[in-house]
Amino acid sequence: MTALLACCFAWVTERAILNHERRQAVERIWRFGGSIEFVGEAVFERPISASDWALVNSRGWIYDAIHSRTATQVIFVNYIGYPTTVNDDDIPDLVSAIRQLPEITEARLDATRISRSGMEQMRSGLPDVRIWTPKFDSP
Repeated sequence: MTALLACCFAWVTERAILNHERRQAVERIWRFGGSIEFVGEAVFERPISASDWALVNSRGWIYDAIHSRTATQVIFVNYIGYPTTVNDDDIPDLVSAIRQLPEITEARLDATRISRSGMEQMRSGLPDVRIWTPKFDSP
């Protein structure tokens, strides 16, 4: 019985750690002004108000152990009054965050300050992700 409980606790802990790391990656993308699309959800999600962020920041390890959400796309667009802030200097951190979400298949960078050379840097850092922007690419 003790061995079974130890195995269950180890599984829950491992799952909590993985989901926590993924949630932190999503939060990093949100803080740059990006939105995330999750499997089975109809809208791109991004906390905007202070109460949205309070909810995100209050989630603990039990929440992380239970809720596993799969992110599939990242999009940077301007919400009125909530501009994105990502630029070429942020590319290493943005690439790192997207790498922590291996199910991401596309990143659309509409409202960023990323240059053409920055886009190429992102594409080389994320070869399995379709990265595009209307500024430089056609859909």
